[in-house]
Amino acid sequence: MIEEILRNVGLSDKEIEIYLSALKLGPQPASVLARSAGLNRTTTYAILETLFRKGLISQFIKAEIKYFSVISVDNLVSFVERKINDLRRTKTDLEILIPQIMSYINPESSKPRVVFLENLPGIKKLYKEIEICDAEIYTLFFFSPDTILQAKDEALEMKYEFLFKRLENNNCRTLIFADAKNVVEVRNYFRDRNINLEEYIKFIENISFPENLEVNVFLNKVFFVTYNESKLSAVILEDALISSAIKSVIEEVLKK
Repeated sequence: MIEEILRNVGLSDKEIEIYLSALKLGPQPASVLARSAGLNRTTTYAILETLFRKGLISQFIKAEIKYFSVISVDNLVSFVERKINDLRRTKTDLEILIPQIMSYINPESSKPRVVFLENLPGIKKLYKEIEICDAEIYTLFFFSPDTILQAKDEALEMKYEFLFKRLENNNCRTLIFADAKNVVEVRNYFRDRNINLEEYIKFIENISFPENLEVNVFLNKVFFVTYNESKLSAVILEDALISSAIKSVIEEVLKK
């Protein structure tokens, strides 16, 4: 039972042998611990150094001989807590680097990849990925002031919240489709939020665009989001050629 717990903590079998020997025998030279654990002295010294770096044992000199001893069993808990904190930091770093890691995929060697999302947490996670992406983001969006004023459910509120965050970051090239009758109101809505309307946003009037559809393009991904009856659904298409084509169309429209 004890060995299994120590193994789950992250110690190797040999580290466990040395640690338990030091625990049972108290302060001892490496030669005594090696004999107790059934290991050679060279291997034992290497393991003791590893356990010392992990903060699980201490070492001191007595009569010109180096002794090793377990500091405190409580240090096992501290060791686990440090590992948890390290993993959390690694997880955060990894989440930030995912878009860069994905950019290493060779688009010529793989077929277009399609992923379907129908749960809010999954879609929210992808919105977050877009938000922290360093690359430019291209968006097609139907915007209606009436719609946002009526946004009472979590799904629609999240959809608009992430749109504003992207626009405020000034790295989102966006085509906003709006009814001609309320385009002035829509422009004022964005100006009131100090969002740059000149370089990054172009309003498209009198073109039929589905009110419940949003399209985002970033890196080599095309992210389609549909909203229907208080429910968000999404399709992610990964393909360099398709994403590049949509980006080019949006760039051309923004120039006009």
